[in-house]
Amino acid sequence: MTEEPHYKKLEARGEELYEELYGTGRPHGILSEIKECFEAAIAAAENDALAAEARRLRLRLEHIVTVYRHQFTDLPRAHQVTIEPAPAGVRLHDAFARLLTLTLALVRRLR
Repeated sequence: MTEEPHYKKLEARGEELYEELYGTGRPHGILSEIKECFEAAIAAAENDALAAEARRLRLRLEHIVTVYRHQFTDLPRAHQVTIEPAPAGVRLHDAFARLLTLTLALVRRLR
């Protein structure tokens, strides 16, 4: 029986980690591990003179990084905050002083 090429084992581990990415509260560390696996797989494929496999692995890694950035770092438009500059003539100190005079209402969450 032929042994599986080393780059395939590294790719499989990277794919396992990619699956775990969605079940963790700390995806950044896993992304680093995924990158390490795929970069090592790319190097192994290149060492075995498998240019097409190395190219395929690069494309897969780029896809995973793109998905990660979209899922875990890009805020949806509804959650983006735009901060407008204060109108001319309004001093920041005066604006905060006004806020301090407001009465806060008690808000309770119903469960």
